[in-house]
Amino acid sequence: MDTKDLLRLVHPAIAVAIVYPIVGMVVNMAWQTRQRRLQVTSGEKSTIPPVVGREHVKIGRWLTGSVVGISLLALAYVLIIKA
Repeated sequence: MDTKDLLRLVHPAIAVAIVYPIVGMVVNMAWQTRQRRLQVTSGEKSTIPPVVGREHVKIGRWLTGSVVGISLLALAYVLIIKA
């Protein structure tokens, strides 16, 4: 394995190590936010804290930034190494 092969593995490795766990967190917070809204709408007292919605937005922004960063990393690899 030379340097080109190692650089080819950087993009998928970062995606698996960073982006996929963030996707899991965002989906979990989205589910909690929905459950909280459904409980409040039905008139029940929700056990889910109200901060879940704000946290969902914050982590969603991190997810957006990381996906854009991973995409730019892949494009940089294609433009620099393959050019």
